[in-house]
Amino acid sequence: MFQHVLVAVDGSPTGNRGLKAAIGLASDQKATLTILHAVDDMAGVSYVGDMGYVPTGYVDKLLDDLRANGRKVLTKAEALARAGGVDAKVLLVETKGRTIADVILAQARKVRADVIVLAIAVWFFISIAWTASTLLRRGAWQPVTATTSQSSSFTLSTMAVR
Repeated sequence: MFQHVLVAVDGSPTGNRGLKAAIGLASDQKATLTILHAVDDMAGVSYVGDMGYVPTGYVDKLLDDLRANGRKVLTKAEALARAGGVDAKVLLVETKGRTIADVILAQARKVRADVIVLAIAVWFFISIAWTASTLLRRGAWQPVTATTSQSSSFTLSTMAVR
């Protein structure tokens, strides 16, 4: 049914639940698995910008730290996939002024994913629902599956055409 699964991860316990769900799905479907971590460079810069004057080096260091953390998250995620018997491709992508939803959707299109897996903490439900609905509004042709921190999951479908 699914040939390519894309999962967005952030390294949180809830994000790891989504990763495990994606690994299980990829294993069950004998599908390719792509693990994505997005570095939200604008969030870091706007946070720093609220502090008044900040030396350029500070912003560069912050972004370097976000990238380094993303690489660590992906290394652990890839090891978890391998332990689950699934070979995975990992992607570290910067938002470069786009939303996280735009980055996820662009990569899903690029790798031709059949399904997108997202994981959410229940208290972030509105945020992830917005991200998932944004994916659908902006043309996701694949189902978007969201796994929550409360052991439940739901699938949002779309009628959009590629």
